[in-house]
Amino acid sequence: MKLVLVAGVAALTGLTVFAATQTLPLSDNPDLSEALQAESDALEAARTAFDEQSAENLALVAANGDLTDRMTALEAQTHDAAASLETIESLESENADVTQRITDLETRLAQSDSELVTAQEQVAQLLEAESTTDVASAIAELESQVSALTSENTDLSDTLEKRDDVISDLMASADPSGMSVVTACQEQTDALLADTRVSFESGSTFTEDSVLLLEQIAMVAIDCAGDGLMLGVEGHTDGADDFASNLLLSDAQATAVVDFLAERGVPTQAMRPVGFGDREPSTDEEKTQNQRIIFDWKQG
Repeated sequence: MKLVLVAGVAALTGLTVFAATQTLPLSDNPDLSEALQAESDALEAARTAFDEQSAENLALVAANGDLTDRMTALEAQTHDAAASLETIESLESENADVTQRITDLETRLAQSDSELVTAQEQVAQLLEAESTTDVASAIAELESQVSALTSENTDLSDTLEKRDDVISDLMASADPSGMSVVTACQEQTDALLADTRVSFESGSTFTEDSVLLLEQIAMVAIDCAGDGLMLGVEGHTDGADDFASNLLLSDAQATAVVDFLAERGVPTQAMRPVGFGDREPSTDEEKTQNQRIIFDWKQG
């Protein structure tokens, strides 16, 4: 393209020189006129081609600049992507470290939970052992106190019984009919208990039949207490439980009878509840008969 442009310029220059040196009229030389026209057309074509080539060159330069900008932007993006990739790799490494630390912490937590459960079990065992020891010690102390009180109560009962026997004998000797008031009250009470006895559904709760029986005994007791007599209410158990439990149960049942009679009008000061537990069984063959209430009238 550069050769064509130079040739065109050279031809144009030669034509100008030729035109300057030739002063012949164009009308007198038709061939020259045609040659000049041809040269002019060629020059115009060369100029047009030159302009087109220049425009194309400018477009290529512009395209090259745009391509350079795009390459620069792409290089910047590539650099950013590389930096981002490096950041991602760093974060992944940190995440792996954190995950491992979490795993270690979970393992330690599981171990701590296991150790805590073991410690709680040991504490429970210690508390249970301590509680068992305390309860056993308390029971032993209670049984010792109950035994001492029972012995003292037995001595007092024996003394009172001897005193009552003496008084009864004196009253019997003074009674023209030969029967003391104590004996009369005892026989009336025993007659009511001839074919039955005071029974409990559970603990110190009376059965329905026993309530009716106690109502009748209360009527006798009101009269006898009015004569100055003292009613001893003795509770006895069958020995199904240990000594302390039997003693407490018999005392509770005797007290329940006294409370019932007091509600029916028998003076509280005229009654004395005593629990004997299973120390005085009525028979060794039928233990259920040992669970009973005995009414014992004495001179007050």
